[in-house]
Amino acid sequence: MESPGTLEAPACAPIAPTNGMTAAGTVEYADFGAGPVVVALHGGLGGWDQGLILAQCAVPAGYRVLALSRAIADPAARQRLVDNPEVMALYTALLASTFHRMAERIAGTANDIRITKTTEPPLEQFRVPTLVVHGTADRVVPYARHVPAFAARLPGVRVCTVEGGDHVSLFTHRDLVRSEVGAFLEVYAAPGGRGRGRTTRRPGH
Repeated sequence: MESPGTLEAPACAPIAPTNGMTAAGTVEYADFGAGPVVVALHGGLGGWDQGLILAQCAVPAGYRVLALSRAIADPAARQRLVDNPEVMALYTALLASTFHRMAERIAGTANDIRITKTTEPPLEQFRVPTLVVHGTADRVVPYARHVPAFAARLPGVRVCTVEGGDHVSLFTHRDLVRSEVGAFLEVYAAPGGRGRGRTTRRPGH
């Protein structure tokens, strides 16, 4: 079956996504090109449009690309985001800004990757108050791999554990995150604030 275009088309050619049913539920995707199927995912924010752009850069002609949206996995968290107009507006703005001035961002991003691969930050020497906010369901930066290391090495670190939160916990669990950040700033940023300590906070606790 022919799909709406070919990989030789301009990178920003208009494509309309469609919905399909899978064993795990409904998935939104863009269907582009013809030939053996290649599934394209953007690992960060997960939109089909970003996955399609990356596929058009990487996949040669002669393939059919299915660029999938990767929705927030937790239905309750997803609904909280959709139901909050203020948070949804911020999330939409973040998505829209992802590729803004991308040509200027690429060099810095490549430099960040190079540095993180070749250096180890001296966390034990940090003398500034630190709050780590991390979701336990983060598939981009796994909680189990990173948070215990930070908690063990950063002096006086405070940890806000977002149970079930993924890579966009700032949006899906905004009330919890704001509460923790506010409490942290009251201790360390308010005049005379000098508290230190470690805490693990879960929604509803």
